[in-house]
Amino acid sequence: MKYSVPVLILFLFTLSCQKQDQSTVSTNAESDKTEVPLDTLLKNQLEYIRAEDQVLRMMLPDLNKRYSRGTEEQKVFRELIAKQDSLCEIKVRKILDDHGWVSSERIGYMANQTLWLVIQHAPLETQI
Repeated sequence: MKYSVPVLILFLFTLSCQKQDQSTVSTNAESDKTEVPLDTLLKNQLEYIRAEDQVLRMMLPDLNKRYSRGTEEQKVFRELIAKQDSLCEIKVRKILDDHGWVSSERIGYMANQTLWLVIQHAPLETQI
């Protein structure tokens, strides 16, 4: 886990360095060159949730090298991931309740993918 903190810092720094002044996003259709207004606030909120959802998972390879499955360290770390998943799920459920499944045209690919990532880590009844 000695690389965990530097990896976390690098990940968050990379996320914060993304283009912040983007106010529109191009649609994917080749024939349609129109620009769609980008919901920057929602985009940023979802990208932050993505960082929360992924940061502990990024540490898993190092943890798995250091500790065998079933050890106390593994159990505690997996409990942390489960707690983080629950917190992210609450945030994403609120967004889905308020906005529905937000399109990538409105919030960008990464933010849109965050919806899927968080739901993927949720209990089966939430996924359904």
